[in-house]
Amino acid sequence: MPKYKNLEQRCWEVVDAHGNAVIESDVFLKVNQDLLLRFLKRDSLQMREIDVFKAFCEWVAFQNKPGPEKSSVDVGKESYLHLVDQIRFPLMSPIEFADYVPKSQLLLKDDIINLFTYFFSTSSNDVRFSSKPRAGTLMRRRLFPSSRKWFVYSGFCPEFITLTVDSPMRFLGVRMFGSENGKYSASLQLCVCRDGTDILATKKEVYESESKISNDYFGFDVLFDKAFTLEARIPYTLKVLLEGPPSFYGVHGVSEVELYGKTVSLSRDDCPVFSRFRAGQFAEIIFM
Repeated sequence: MPKYKNLEQRCWEVVDAHGNAVIESDVFLKVNQDLLLRFLKRDSLQMREIDVFKAFCEWVAFQNKPGPEKSSVDVGKESYLHLVDQIRFPLMSPIEFADYVPKSQLLLKDDIINLFTYFFSTSSNDVRFSSKPRAGTLMRRRLFPSSRKWFVYSGFCPEFITLTVDSPMRFLGVRMFGSENGKYSASLQLCVCRDGTDILATKKEVYESESKISNDYFGFDVLFDKAFTLEARIPYTLKVLLEGPPSFYGVHGVSEVELYGKTVSLSRDDCPVFSRFRAGQFAEIIFM
């Protein structure tokens, strides 16, 4: 039995990694509701939510066509409501939602109104659909609009940056500036600053920077083994100690970034040199 469980797990990992290829297959249209429900619930799908929704629409349309190949359970209005509930509409952009969702007639009128209010109202508005990003589509925000070269790592002088969020968010790690195929020893630490300073997590490993330039620099991800929920209005400090070849570095650092309507404020006060020049080695922050 464990052998078959491992095989099933591996199959789902392939689905997670190649979701767009899966939904383009004719076989996808013929899966039963139970299997589709498991697909829609996957936190680890590497797909945009609008593509998940379009695939679901095609599945519903296929089920309502006459013919011997459709799934054995007839898909009526009541039958697919529990499937619709698994679509994470808040993860769509307002334009994606407006262009595709209302005309599909797969959502109740009240849900459409609530979601339009969610997207376009200046006040906070809760909806019943999950807004949790799927792990395969991590949220990244760049901290510097431009980069330069070169910065020489000392191996003993750490860099600090403090994050404060206005709403709880799940933090996973950072992307660092690097060099083409450069290998770096990175020690990353996440601390919470309440009455004192508590270390929440550490990650120490050797990383290899990418071989192709992206966003005008070479870089590498340093991710914790699990995500940590950052509480609202609590300062969290990231500390990184790096050793390796000269790297790119960011300049003209921003003081805040937006992620799906939430704000992350940034401070470099604990790192005098980088604070003075608005420069730094933290290229991006990564949430999920």
